[in-house]
Amino acid sequence: MSRGPGHVQQKVAALVAANPDDAWTTTKLCELIYGGQPEKKHRVAVIRALLTMELPDLWWVQPLECQGSEYCLYNAGSTRSTQVWSVYSRGRNPTDPAEFKEWAMGAEDAAEKVREAVDWQKATPVQRLDVQIKAALMYGDRDHAAELRRERDKLLATEKRARR
Repeated sequence: MSRGPGHVQQKVAALVAANPDDAWTTTKLCELIYGGQPEKKHRVAVIRALLTMELPDLWWVQPLECQGSEYCLYNAGSTRSTQVWSVYSRGRNPTDPAEFKEWAMGAEDAAEKVREAVDWQKATPVQRLDVQIKAALMYGDRDHAAELRRERDKLLATEKRARR
């Protein structure tokens, strides 16, 4: 039985509340929460906290493709936070102004990603499945698209029965 958020989740929640336009990797969160050079046990605790805690709307935890076992916590509803995430995802340091300028996605691209995230947040389950089907087809994964269509059809049938 849970006794509420642990100290890592509480510190992450405080960071999120105080810095709505920022983003952090698991390593950066470890440094902020534990201080000093993070050990594996610190990374594990932070990752577990991120993946199990209830985050505010549009705060997402994404794995970074360029770094092993590294996640990034960012506000998908903030252009600046999305830009910081884009720098981290390229394996660069967003606190260095030169690297930020060179590696951050453009403001227009970031604003488009924010619009997509907000639309996703507002979407119904059926609309979300439609987006996933479109993405699966775009990547040529017809089997996954067919599976998603079956899931969408079941959901539509359930909604239809509920309206009767």
